[in-house]
Amino acid sequence: IALALWKFDAAGGLAAGPFLRPGYALAPGSRLSAQVLARGDALFVAAGRYNEFGNYDLALLKYDLAGNLLFENAWHASSGGDDLPRALAASPAGGGVVAAGGNPALAVWKFKDDGTFLSAQTLPNAAGAGALAAAGTELWLAPGSGGAPYRFHGGIDISGSAGPQTSADVTPPVTSLAVAGPSVAAGG
Repeated sequence: IALALWKFDAAGGLAAGPFLRPGYALAPGSRLSAQVLARGDALFVAAGRYNEFGNYDLALLKYDLAGNLLFENAWHASSGGDDLPRALAASPAGGGVVAAGGNPALAVWKFKDDGTFLSAQTLPNAAGAGALAAAGTELWLAPGSGGAPYRFHGGIDISGSAGPQTSADVTPPVTSLAVAGPSVAAGG
């Protein structure tokens, strides 16, 4: 199933679209988590992208206002769990975007405006984020399970890699075995 974006005019009429990106959900009813941020002359989209191992990588896409895809990048945790964004905001430091979410633990991912991955961090025992806001130079998170928002000053790095998780990230299983035939050594 594809991630789809539509463009509407000021009167609410369909102006263009859908702009489709395949591979963002397994089937109807499966989890799809996508967040959109409009900033300047660009749209940023953070979404969970289904991979060949049956879990979701975090994908960051950038479109211009005409609907042209400028980049599509991904990141995946080494744990192989789902990387699902629940919020997206402009970086409080400027010049980048921050996505927050997690499943079930907190994850905060930071990217440059050109899609370059900067960091992925978590806090011990923190539930996944439900909302995210940048205020001045501060980043505020609201837990997805409810509770008071708190400032995020950084945390523990999450082990992972840029790019989608593929079979190159794991040791392939042995699927065959070759056994040599019997032989007799020459000379006695």
